Amino acid sequence: MIHVARAIERDLIAGLTALRGYRQARWRSVILYGMAGSGKTALARALADDDQVQRAFRDGIAWADGSRDPEEEVMRLCLGFSLEREPGERWHECWRRWAGASERRLLLIIDDAVSADGLPSFIAGLGPQVVALITTQQGAEIRGEVERWLPADAVMEVGIHGLTPAEGRALVEAVAARPLTDAEWDLVQEIGERVGWHPEALRLAAIEGREIGWQGILDELRAGRMPWNDVRRLVMRQWARLQADEQERLSALIRETTANGWLAADEAARLWQVETPVAERRLWLLEHGGLVENIDTNQARQRRWRVWPVAHTILAGVARR
Repeated sequence: MIHVARAIERDLIAGLTALRGYRQARWRSVILYGMAGSGKTALARALADDDQVQRAFRDGIAWADGSRDPEEEVMRLCLGFSLEREPGERWHECWRRWAGASERRLLLIIDDAVSADGLPSFIAGLGPQVVALITTQQGAEIRGEVERWLPADAVMEVGIHGLTPAEGRALVEAVAARPLTDAEWDLVQEIGERVGWHPEALRLAAIEGREIGWQGILDELRAGRMPWNDVRRLVMRQWARLQADEQERLSALIRETTANGWLAADEAARLWQVETPVAERRLWLLEHGGLVENIDTNQARQRRWRVWPVAHTILAGVARR
């Protein structure tokens, strides 16, 4: 798998390995949330492969699939560490006994946590040196469950958004297996802007661009069409996970903004006909559901949001119904 280093990785490595005291991890859980295809799993793999991270966790790095049956995954974790159950002990009890030991220094990666229901099997009773790295599209729900089991001030939450233009160029050149010419970069930059520098969309674009050029892709995007079925499926699956009222609010945002249009909470409040604090809360929830992203504007010291450009393009037809 091609991975391009992201600026956020150094901060995440520091956060995962930091200690707040003797035998106490500074961050007991790090939650990476964001849109499908934004690179959360690739980022988790890169962190697991990092030398500093591997040295910090002397008991190893464990990987669990958060989209599968938690009991089966916990059993697999126990077997992977050659743990033996005591008489009458269930697998999650065996895991809790081992992972809850005060001397245990482990990084537990729970990838693609689709709901809060399965988390207790993994994180209940974790020892003070164990860190749970969780990737999810359901940030608010997952954090709410994590804080049932771990201290709120020891939970770090990081939204994973699009690549920077430099990171996007590095990814495209890695997939294309050659440097871009200046003329190609002009086209790729516009493609990147139109998809919000979405990693999976850029990867697919690079495969096509390598073979047949970039202009056809760009023309599709300029016409408001998403060229890749895989990206369309990711977005529609994430859309289906939203509640009906969330779908309605997101549709209103799409109808009233362009694919790269940012808006502030007071603008969303007028659109939804609610008070500004209510609008800000709803935007926060949509952001933590993965299809909306935010930016802090230094000049105005004001947060602004937008629907991810890839999601805006794909859901525009749905929003007009």
